[in-house]
Amino acid sequence: MRRTMQPLREVWIKIGLEKIDTHEGVTVKVLLDSGATGMFMDRKFAEKHGFKMDKLKKPLIVTNVDGSNNSGGNITHEVKCNVYYRGHQERMKFNVCNLGRMEVILGMPWLVEHNLEIYHDSELNPQLSPTFIRLLNNLRDYNTPKSINSTGQVTILCN
Repeated sequence: MRRTMQPLREVWIKIGLEKIDTHEGVTVKVLLDSGATGMFMDRKFAEKHGFKMDKLKKPLIVTNVDGSNNSGGNITHEVKCNVYYRGHQERMKFNVCNLGRMEVILGMPWLVEHNLEIYHDSELNPQLSPTFIRLLNNLRDYNTPKSINSTGQVTILCN
């Protein structure tokens, strides 16, 4: 009898988020999404945990994968907080929007910055799909984004 392991379709990690003003923290399971162009926090999650939401000077237009406008509307607020992952701490900005079943998404800019720290962890490697591992290996040489547009979106040019 031969067993075939199904490739993992989603990669989740637990991180700590700390409010800058009160230093209260919350642990959250976040989705690592190589298709996301930034870092995102669900509006309901931010409200529930009392994160301070700062209004953006200019709203960001949200489009779906198929190019249509997102039913949740434009991104009008951001949350700044401290992020903790395995002894590492950094201050980050999250765009606040409606994420549905997800609370926080860490997208491509974060993956490019941290892929060596996360994906060479022996407890995660066996679960990653070969396609995802190839993507991360291609990104290993990208220590800095290749371009950042006026909205802060990062464009990575891969062969």
